[in-house]
Amino acid sequence: MKKLLLIPFATMIAYGVPTWKPLFNGKAFDPEWKIVGDKKYWSIDPTDSSIAGYSDTKNPEATMLFTKATYDQFTVKYSYRLKAGCSGFFFRAKEAAASPYVTGCQVEAKFDGGLKEFGSLYCHPTPGWVRETDPKFVAYAARAPEVYQDVVLTVKSPYVYVNINGKQAIGAGAAGQAAGGKAAWTYSDNAGSATPGVFGLQIHELQPKMDIHFKNIMILTGCGDTKSPKYDGATVAGMPEQLATYQDDGSCATSSLGTGTKVDLRPYFGAIFFESGKLAMEIRYPGEHSLNIINLNGKSVFSGTATSARTYRINRGLDAGIYFAKLSAGTASTTEKIVIP
Repeated sequence: MKKLLLIPFATMIAYGVPTWKPLFNGKAFDPEWKIVGDKKYWSIDPTDSSIAGYSDTKNPEATMLFTKATYDQFTVKYSYRLKAGCSGFFFRAKEAAASPYVTGCQVEAKFDGGLKEFGSLYCHPTPGWVRETDPKFVAYAARAPEVYQDVVLTVKSPYVYVNINGKQAIGAGAAGQAAGGKAAWTYSDNAGSATPGVFGLQIHELQPKMDIHFKNIMILTGCGDTKSPKYDGATVAGMPEQLATYQDDGSCATSSLGTGTKVDLRPYFGAIFFESGKLAMEIRYPGEHSLNIINLNGKSVFSGTATSARTYRINRGLDAGIYFAKLSAGTASTTEKIVIP
C-alpha cells in the first residue's frame, strides 16, 4: 500500500460571501438603537438619512445614542460630518447612569474652529487619551469639515485599528506615523473596554453649539473566503494596514455536529494511498458528508457521499499530477491538495 501526499490547501469554514450590513436603517432609531439623555438633540435628516445631533445653544448634559446589541470583535465603517462641538463613535462601551451616560472608548470627533484630535482614541472615565494623533494628521487625512469623513474601525483581539479617508490613523506603519498616525492600540489594557459592549454616538456636554451627522454605519459580516478579508487577519480591501474581522451573519454556522458550531473539517481527512492500483482516501467525519475530487482544469473526477466515516475507493485511474479533494458537511467545507507522483 503506497501512501500519497496530502497537502493543506485552502480551508473554508462555512464558505460565505462578505457583506457590509447596515446597523441603521435611515428611518427610525427603534428597534436597533436607543437614546440615553435628552432626546431633543437627536433626529434623522431626511435629505441623506443620516443621524443628526444638533443644538444651537449650550447643552447642559451629554446625550448618547446606543445600539441595543453588543459587539466583541468586528470591522465597522461609518461616515461623519462635524461642523461644531465634540462627539465620537464609542465601541465596546457601557451605558452609565449619569451624564455623560457612557463608559468606554471612542474614535474622537472634535471641532474648535477646525477638526481636532482627528482619529484619536479617548477612553472615559480613565485613562483619557490612549492614542492621540499628531495635529499634522488633520492636514494629511482630513477633508473639509462640511464634507463627510469616512472611517473604518476594527477591533481584532487585542488591537484597535482606525482608518480615515484611506489614511491610517491608528495602526499606522513607519510612513503613516511620520504623517501623524499612531501604532495600533491594545484595547485590553483598558478595563472599560476589556469586555464586549455597544456602539454609541455622542453629543458631548457643555458644547456652545453642536452639529454632527453620522451615516452609512455598517458592519462587515460573513465568513472567510479566498478573495476577501478573513478571520485570519487579512486587511480591508484597498487598506493594507487596516485589519478586518467578520461578524458571523449566520452563514458561518450549522453542520451535523450541532447548530451554531463553526466546524473545521481538516482533521477528518485520513490516509490517502494506492490500494490494488486504485486511489483510496480515508474520511473520518462521523456524520453525513460528501467528497469531491477535482483536477487542475476544474473537472470533477470523483464524487461520493456517505452517512458516516468511510474509505472512498476511486475505481478510475488518475494520471500523475495535482488534484483537489473537497470535503463538505452541512454548510462547512474544506479543500486539500493531493499530489499523485
